[in-house]
Amino acid sequence: MARTVKLSVLTVLGALVVASACGPARGPGGGAGTGTGVVGGGGGSDGAVGGDAAGEPAKVVQLNEPGELVDVEASFVPGYVIVVDFWAEWCGGCKVMEARLMEAIADQPRILVRKVDVGDGETPVAEHYQIGPLPHLRIYDTHGELRYVLANNAALDAGAKAIEVLHEDGAAATP
Repeated sequence: MARTVKLSVLTVLGALVVASACGPARGPGGGAGTGTGVVGGGGGSDGAVGGDAAGEPAKVVQLNEPGELVDVEASFVPGYVIVVDFWAEWCGGCKVMEARLMEAIADQPRILVRKVDVGDGETPVAEHYQIGPLPHLRIYDTHGELRYVLANNAALDAGAKAIEVLHEDGAAATP
């Protein structure tokens, strides 16, 4: 019962933060924040977290510097569901969504996260991928096909949607 109440409160608080913290992809005063956006700290100099010597890909990889254009599809790993998290340091809702996503997929080794820092929103990467309000996530299936685009409060469901895509693809079993 206590866990249910706690999750319900977190869900409501998360939705409120997402709804109020992030509007159009612009930082306060037009500036971009700093930071890597790498979940869980650690990782190598490439911003990667997770992976191992057995050839497992990193669970989370920061793909770019703030606002820098990057080819997100080049980071895809065949056979894995990929969640592309377009985020910015100044976006409080992005942090709430990220925590919820990582909790949902923590025990799903076949789901990877690729993070793209949009900076102040008026940047080459934001324009190229047509990113508006944050948080903004895209979920690709194990074949690299776009399955979901989730923005604002809908982004809170990214973990469940990624798991759904994984099961639909029949790739839930580790190879």
